[in-house]
Parts: sequence; C-alpha cells; structure tokens
Amino acid sequence: MTTKELLQVTKVPSSNILAVGFSGQLQGIIPIDKEGNSLLERAIIWQDMRAVNEAHFVQEKLGWNEFYRKTGKGQAIEMFPLVKIMWVRNNLPEIYAKTFKFLQCKDYLIFKLTGSLATDYTEASMTGYLDIHKRKWDYEILDLFNIDLEKLPPLHESHEVVGEITDKAAAVTGLKAGIPVIAGAGDVAAAALGAGVIREGTAYISSGTAWWSGILTNTPMLDSEQRISTLCAMIPKKYTPHNFVQSGSACIEWFVNTFMAFEKELAEKMGISIYDIIQRKADSSTIGSKGLVFLPYLTGGGAPHQKEWIKGALLGITLAHDSSDIIRAIMEGVAFTIRNVVEIFEEKSSEINMIKMIGGGCMNVVWRQIVADVLGKELQIPEHPVESASLAIAIASGVGCGMYKDYNALEKLLKVSTIVKPNAYNHKSYLKIYQLQKNLWRRLDDFYKELSTTIQSLDIDH
Repeated sequence: MTTKELLQVTKVPSSNILAVGFSGQLQGIIPIDKEGNSLLERAIIWQDMRAVNEAHFVQEKLGWNEFYRKTGKGQAIEMFPLVKIMWVRNNLPEIYAKTFKFLQCKDYLIFKLTGSLATDYTEASMTGYLDIHKRKWDYEILDLFNIDLEKLPPLHESHEVVGEITDKAAAVTGLKAGIPVIAGAGDVAAAALGAGVIREGTAYISSGTAWWSGILTNTPMLDSEQRISTLCAMIPKKYTPHNFVQSGSACIEWFVNTFMAFEKELAEKMGISIYDIIQRKADSSTIGSKGLVFLPYLTGGGAPHQKEWIKGALLGITLAHDSSDIIRAIMEGVAFTIRNVVEIFEEKSSEINMIKMIGGGCMNVVWRQIVADVLGKELQIPEHPVESASLAIAIASGVGCGMYKDYNALEKLLKVSTIVKPNAYNHKSYLKIYQLQKNLWRRLDDFYKELSTTIQSLDIDH
C-alpha cells in the first residue's frame, strides 16, 4: 500500500502528521551518484555473502579479534557493509568511482523524501567501520581498507531531524511538504525499543524471518568467544547486545514451500491459513519431536557462533517420523538456539527478569509456548507484536518533533496483550534435550569444514 492509499484509507489528513521516520533492514548498501541515482539494479542486502575474499582479507590484515574489539561485531564478516563496499571497489570499480555516497535501506528512503544524506548510530554500528566505544567512524579501519570517508553519510541520533519532505516528494507520496523527517533506526534496534526494552534486566525475542534476542546495556558488551554482537541503541548512549539465527521462521517457510506444496494449495482453496495447519501438526507431536534434533542454520551460521560453513541439520530421523515431528523439531531447534543466546546474556550481565516476544512467530500459540518452556521464563506479548519497530519509530518521531520529552513515553503506550507462562514439567524435559543440542554444532564443525572443502573440489555445479 502506498502512502497516498494509506492516507485515503485511514482518512488521516496529511496536515495532522507531525513527523516521519523509517526503520529498515541493516547491513545492506545502495551506492548513489551525485544526482541521487542508484548505481546498482539491486541493492546488496544483509543476507548477501558474496564478499568472501574481502572478508578473508579483513581477517588477514586486521584480525578477527581486533575487528571484534573495535566494532563489537561477532557475526560473519561477509555480512558487513565494510566488505560489501570493498567487493564493489574490487569487482565493479567503475561503480565505486561514480559512487557519491553509500547508503543503507532507510537512509535511501530518507534521501528520496528530503534530499538529505544521513544515517543513524544504530545502522552505523552494524557497518563494520564504526568504533562502537567512541560512536564515531573508525578512521583506522577506513584507512586500512581504503574506504573513502567522504562516501559515507553524516551520523545522527535516531530521533534527530535530518530534513523535511520536499515538494517533489510531497507530490508523489501525498505527504505535506515541510514535514520533518528523523534519522530513524535499523530494524534490530527499533524492534528492541518497540518491544519495551528501555532498561536493564529486560530482554526481547524477535521472531521473524530471522530470530534474534537482545538486551539493553550502558556499555558495549564484548565476549571472549565473540558470541555477542553489540549495536548502538535508539536511546542515546545505550547499547543493544544481541545475537541471531538468520533462518528462524524462514526454516518453517522453507519446509512448507519444499515439502507441503499440496497442503498449501489445499489450504488456499479451503480459505484457511497454512500456518493453522502447521500449528496443529506441531501440537500433535511430542516434546523432543520423538527424538528429532534440528539445527536451524539453513543459510549458514547463526547464534551462538556465526560460522558460515556450519549448515542446518536434522538428526535422529527414522521411518517412524512424519511431517508433524519435523515441524516441531524445527520450532524446538530455533527455541534452543534462542535459549543459548539468553544464557550468554545472563552469564555476561545479570539475570533477565522479563522477556518480551514480538514478530510473526509469537502469533503461533504452539511455538511461543515451546519458547517459554525451553527458556523456563514467562513471555510477554505486546498488543501489536508485528508492529513493534514501527511503534519505536513513531515514538522517536514524536521525540524529534517535540511531542514527547524522551523515550520513556513508550511505557504509557505499550500494553501487554498475552502472558505465556512456562510449563514446569515441559521445561525439565527440554533442559535435558537442550544440554545435548547446544553443543551439537561444535561436534559437527570439522565435518562441515571437510564437507565444504570436498564439495568445492568437485567439478560440478552446486
């Protein structure tokens, strides 16, 4: 739905809109020229792992430990704009030469609305070239890898006004010219604030295509095993340590699209959701999925290790298993991985006494109960769990235009709709399985390295 259509449907006068803000996916790049034209037909997004050689070069020249110390990023280096920009320079030198600025998703939209070039600290802290401690571009990293500073946009707090809707943008969008536009935030940081994580001791779980968990801290949280990534929070001078599984709900999507085409088509004809069927199937299996264990690394890597060569696995499968068991095993595998992340937070800081769950996954009654049982902790589901990031940006826009004093206004607006309590018996059962599952990736590490080397040595397309 376009903004014009949205204004018509909601019957909200454009003059009533006090400010505009965006949240967007992190770790992508959109190179633009001086006229503001995108120089690539398709943006290079966060899941794009093509910059393998550049990532290896960063590891060789700077070292993984030093990269982590400076940036706070414990993820596969291939994901970061640092190496994606290097890839463009190395493989598309004419594009790099023409590039005036490298923008990310929401920053490109801000530019289109206002003509202003800007980014915020949450997005900048996921680029691989922001000093997470000083909250400034890391000149040493930029110099070391020959990234031109002038190709990067200025830094702002999420609530800061960076421009106004232009006449041209107003004609296209239906928004009133002159409305202030804030810097906004990346989706991870926006989800954290929108979930209600505004003080220490509270964690959140976001359950979308990727699943992740995060908390709020006063300083960057570093881990000797690099199991945690830290980004700047929307709240000034605060941080959001987190880790994630790239394929969370995506694992269910993959299974449905690959193995349940008939059921999906039948559900559409009957006018029911395929996810209602998924939920019933998972509920018909048992705790432990009758001995199936699933590792949710379908895109390579994921919490707690981010080793991209480690892939997904379904272990213990027999002729006695059916689709219900596999679906439940997928849900349990994702939940176990999230528990691992929460454990690390508690190990590094203090006990988490409240967990908010947001995203599409929490709409699945069976899955969210599995998560509560695996964690052994109560989950709070907000009123609008799929719109948490949008709520955060709305609050930031209100702060930016002076409607709200600060982000504490969120507490009055955020209401809990559902509380999911863990089943004590189920929790004890899951703990036993979790102890086996949480280190399974370590046991498979060498196998996946050998498998990757073997496949690459074969003269076949793969």
